[in-house]
Amino acid sequence: MIRFHSIRILLPLLIALFFGFLSAQEEGSGIACGKKVATTLKSPGKQQVKKKKIDKKDEEVVRPRGADSIEWAHRLVFAGYDKQLASSQESFFISNRSEREIKQLKIRITYLDLKGRMLHQREEVLSVEIPPQETRKVDIKSFDVQHSFYHILSNKPTRRATPFDTRIEILSLTLKK
Repeated sequence: MIRFHSIRILLPLLIALFFGFLSAQEEGSGIACGKKVATTLKSPGKQQVKKKKIDKKDEEVVRPRGADSIEWAHRLVFAGYDKQLASSQESFFISNRSEREIKQLKIRITYLDLKGRMLHQREEVLSVEIPPQETRKVDIKSFDVQHSFYHILSNKPTRRATPFDTRIEILSLTLKK
């Protein structure tokens, strides 16, 4: 028999996989949406896409804005967020559903309590190469240096601790041309 806690963890993952599969089938471009597995994506106000060329001829920096941020929200899937109570690391998976290789990401992580109030916010630059249609696991240093928080989809600790959820916003991408 499956326990309630197991269903709470598996159900969002199954839903995300199902809807990701459907959107990839409908659009025919391999684009999937990872909505509320462990992380949701926030889209900023409506502005034009800003592209900035950098020194290297084979790379380009993209700062998604408006409709383009929603497009990238469907092309980059953040899933499997994990932070155990005693862990000093946070980990998650990033799936690149686009046709271009990603060299680097700048993201903003917002940590929320169960009522949606902000606990903490930070920006991270992730130097991770993700080829098209592939997934990479990313580990970052935890914001929780006192080991008093755990992610809502991680195992519930035996001692008293505060659960949190996360929201990830893509600030910029470095793409290989």
